Amino acid sequence: MLIKKTVDPDRRPDLLDMMLGEGPGGEEPLDDTSLLNNFCTLFLAGHDTTATTLSMALNLLALNPAAQDKAREEAKAVVGEKKSPSFEDQKQMPYITNVIKETMRMYPPVMVMPPRELTKDVEVKGKVLKKGTLVTIPSYTLQHDRELWKDPFKFLPERHEERHHPYAWQSFGAGQRVCLGNNFSLQEQRVFLSTLLLRYKLHPGPQTHSKQQQDSGRNFDIGIPTFMLPSNVFVRFEKISS
Repeated sequence: MLIKKTVDPDRRPDLLDMMLGEGPGGEEPLDDTSLLNNFCTLFLAGHDTTATTLSMALNLLALNPAAQDKAREEAKAVVGEKKSPSFEDQKQMPYITNVIKETMRMYPPVMVMPPRELTKDVEVKGKVLKKGTLVTIPSYTLQHDRELWKDPFKFLPERHEERHHPYAWQSFGAGQRVCLGNNFSLQEQRVFLSTLLLRYKLHPGPQTHSKQQQDSGRNFDIGIPTFMLPSNVFVRFEKISS
């Protein structure tokens, strides 16, 4: 094993400690390849995706001052003079949660879900997909489908107060393989946005694409494997005097 770590017996074990140790059933520790694969997944799925969503959320709030003001007022009412919201506070942030969901609808961090192999023949709208076929879900296309979303290129957080098809929003996937970190990601983003909005006003940077260009989806690139990468996103911060 090339990956080693000195464990302090007086410190609570972290994730790497647990991954280097035996499994809960006495299984062998993960080998180097499995460790690297797991940590690449953790960084990509648990860090880059949330960072991308927050970047796009700040951009959208800067371009939509009315939505920004509404989110700030909610943060003021819930957080008040505290440094950051508690877990219980977050339950009282429906609008900020909808800002996050709308951002992820418009700019899903993973634009195409990882493919799955069919274990049997499946018929979809009269077309038979054979066993062994690789099937994927294009999240970006689905979440901009005009049959599912009215004005799909417009930033409308309020739309998430309405009931939609249960699979129309696929930013975290769905079903048995839904993202394990979906709730954690939403918590991170609520804390970040509410804390930041209480301290700063957001304005479009001088190099930011126009709202019309952004409505046409011209402010991102596509990375590998189909991860969204913010592009031409510039936000100016104005500190709010206390």
